[in-house]
Amino acid sequence: MHPSRVLRAAGLGMRPDGRRGPPPPAAALHLYDPDSDLSASLDLYLEGPDMAGRYGGTKFLRGSGRSALLLDSETAGRYLPRIRPDGDDLPALVAVRNGEAVASVPLRELGSKSDGRIEPAAVRFFLEGAGVLRGEAPSPEDMCRIRPEEEVLHEVMMREKAAAEAAARAPEPYNCGVKGCNKMFRHEHVGVDNEVQEGLVVGREEVLGEEN
Repeated sequence: MHPSRVLRAAGLGMRPDGRRGPPPPAAALHLYDPDSDLSASLDLYLEGPDMAGRYGGTKFLRGSGRSALLLDSETAGRYLPRIRPDGDDLPALVAVRNGEAVASVPLRELGSKSDGRIEPAAVRFFLEGAGVLRGEAPSPEDMCRIRPEEEVLHEVMMREKAAAEAAARAPEPYNCGVKGCNKMFRHEHVGVDNEVQEGLVVGREEVLGEEN
C-alpha cells in the first residue's frame, strides 16, 4: 500500500462517520525497510497460513516505514511518536486496536539480524500480547464501507471534475491576436500590428481622415 495512506488504513487517525464506519478492530502494521532481510522474513510469515491464513479478523498491512512516517507526519507524530524515520527503530511491527497504536517493536527484537530471520514464536507472542490476533472475519457491513484509499481517489476525482466544470463556465478571452494574452475585455497592444489590430494609439483611419 502507498506509504502516504498505510497509517490511516491501519486505523490510525480514523474516526467513524456515515461512510467509513469505525476503524479496523485489529491490525498488524509492518513498517518495512526494503533493504532489510528481517522485513522480508516477517512478510513471509505474516502472509502465510499461520497468520493471515488463520486470523481473518486481523488486518495485515505493510508500508515503507521511513516514507510512511515522513509522508503522513501528522498521524505518525500523534500515534507513533517513539518511532522516528531517521532513528534505529525501523523496520518495526505495530499493533493497532480500534484506531490506537497499542504496541510497537523493532524487528531486531523479534529475530536475528545476523541471519536475517525473525522468530515466529516471538512475533506471535507480541501480537497475542497486544490483543490483535482475531480469528473472526469482519462483518460484511464493515467490508463494504469505503476504504481510505478509495475515499482519497474519490476526493481527487471530484476536485478534477469541479475544476473542469469551472473552466467550461469561464468566458473566452478577447481575441487580440497576441499569443498568450488572456485579457477578457476588448483591447489593443500598442506597437503590435497583426491581422486583428494596428497597434496604434490613434487608428490609421482617424489620422488620415479616411471615411468608412
